[in-house]
Amino acid sequence: MLNKLILFFFFAGILFSPVPMVAKEALPPALTNLEIQEHLGKKLPLDFSFTDEFGKKVQLSSYFDGKKPVILSFVYFRCPMLCNAVLEGLAVGLKRVPLAISDRYQVVSISFDSRDNVHDAGAFKKKYMKRFKNREKAAKGWHFLVGDPDKVKQLADAVGFRYYYDEKIDQFAHPAAVFVLSGKGTISHYLYGIKYNPVDIRLSLLKASKGHMMSTLERSLLYCYHYDPASHRYTLNSLILMRVAGGITVLALGLFFFVMFRKSRRKS
Repeated sequence: MLNKLILFFFFAGILFSPVPMVAKEALPPALTNLEIQEHLGKKLPLDFSFTDEFGKKVQLSSYFDGKKPVILSFVYFRCPMLCNAVLEGLAVGLKRVPLAISDRYQVVSISFDSRDNVHDAGAFKKKYMKRFKNREKAAKGWHFLVGDPDKVKQLADAVGFRYYYDEKIDQFAHPAAVFVLSGKGTISHYLYGIKYNPVDIRLSLLKASKGHMMSTLERSLLYCYHYDPASHRYTLNSLILMRVAGGITVLALGLFFFVMFRKSRRKS
């Protein structure tokens, strides 16, 4: 009987012990501070040199022409899960955006793992270009880069992206997000998660373009949608919708009375 009581209290202690608190305390300090710190409106340092998927030395500024926006992401090519999910979600979202990649915007993915090389970058590019129907155009607009760890860190810090290498599991811990920049390298939007709504991508790119090469329809879209900082999503502006609906109602009533007036005149 005594043995049974001892076993009971032993397992009860395991079940009801504050495990989350222990786990939290066991985490390295760097892991508890990986949230993205937004720096909207900040201009990135574009004078850094990297190596692209073809082994060519490139200046980051070469992807910024002052007009076309740029979608920037930080990943590492050895990542077993999250980085692939981020890029997969981005590729799926971009496929449904009616803006031509390379013609209207650029995409730049930079590795923050110093062990990644040109071969890894090329393999990743080949993998994600298969997601697009027009692979040639997509390949011209989406670039995979590797470079000096210090430069990558400075650039990541500039957008508020943090990452931490865990030696025990030989992996990086990092948040899931991509960044939309203006053609001059100014941070315009943060898109979070691993699934990116095509509407959010499109409107973020249009706003970041600051009117360059924007059609009347696209300007109307920006007028009708409102960005909600809390949800990080674009939503239809209810006030604008009410005004538009009111205008349509007035026009419909005016047309109705005009037709009725014409009919009454014909009868008389």
